[in-house]
Amino acid sequence: MAYDATQLKSVSGNVFGGIRFWTYESTDDGATVNTAGYISDGYTQGVRNGDWVFFVRRTSSSNTVPTEAKVFIVVSEGTASAPASDLADGQVMSTTDTD
Repeated sequence: MAYDATQLKSVSGNVFGGIRFWTYESTDDGATVNTAGYISDGYTQGVRNGDWVFFVRRTSSSNTVPTEAKVFIVVSEGTASAPASDLADGQVMSTTDTD
């Protein structure tokens, strides 16, 4: 797959002095999403340094249980002329249910 701009969604305005929260859902894995420039229009969409991106990977439809979940922090927002954003490595959120 490739980056899908329609799946990057702002879920909050400026909180904590300017941080925004975003969601991104894809069939791509977290390592791919974390590749520099993957979010090719981040700056244009309003992504800024320090924003958080909550990522969910599903193998098929949005009704399935996520196979991967991570929280990324934006470390490079891009610019108006080069709008690609870069994310930090991310923190894994468990999708395991042991009960």
